[in-house]
Amino acid sequence: MSLLAVPIIAVLALFLVLLSSTVLFVYLVKIKNKVVMLNLQIQSTSLLVNDLQFMNQKLQQEFDAMDEQNVQQTAENTQVSKQLEHRIKNLQQQVIDQLHDAMYCAKICAYAQGFQLMKLAAKEHGWTLDFSSIAKIWRAGCIIRAAFLQSISNAYQRNENLDNLLLDDYFAKELNERQQNWRKAICHATMQGVPIGALSSSLAYYDSMRSETLPANLLQGQRDFFGAHTFERIDKTAGKKFHVQWSTKGKETILIDG
Repeated sequence: MSLLAVPIIAVLALFLVLLSSTVLFVYLVKIKNKVVMLNLQIQSTSLLVNDLQFMNQKLQQEFDAMDEQNVQQTAENTQVSKQLEHRIKNLQQQVIDQLHDAMYCAKICAYAQGFQLMKLAAKEHGWTLDFSSIAKIWRAGCIIRAAFLQSISNAYQRNENLDNLLLDDYFAKELNERQQNWRKAICHATMQGVPIGALSSSLAYYDSMRSETLPANLLQGQRDFFGAHTFERIDKTAGKKFHVQWSTKGKETILIDG
């Protein structure tokens, strides 16, 4: 038996119930849980009854045909089965914990990007935005109603000029402590062929924010090679543009602007 042996609708229902009592609770989880539970009830009620009746009949027939030795062997198998069932439950709980942390981390990254976009828009248009108050409004006054919006509000109260939520000490600590479960959840889903674009792309965003140097430097080199689009150098003053004379033997780098 594995987690995959359980109907996916039942696993989803269990997961949503657990989320209702965690920091991940949001209004949409609440109503999604109601929809899934109704769907589960419609799909499984008659099937579950029929399956139980069939299992009871089959077990009764098997026990009727057993002699004393078989009964003793069955008792031993039952003990082993209970031990294995305990291990399976532990494994299922691990998967649920990994999914919880993956969703939590992904949501932090989603809000980090959203607030960063608002900050950039405010700068471009000359707006004055109170991000702490915005988080409070979203917590109680709209469909988002996410429980951890209070933590976001607190972050901007601590530092109203915060460039990115990932730089706040609280959220940096939360992500650092939960990132391994985040990665494991994505690996597990990927190995099972389950597409999880939101979780995996948010992890890529998180890793890109943690990396001082990214592969974009290679892309800029390629663009300069085929189109002379120039590039900046990390060992030079920001804003200075360079170009490599790729067609020459010496491949000389020349300053274009600045």
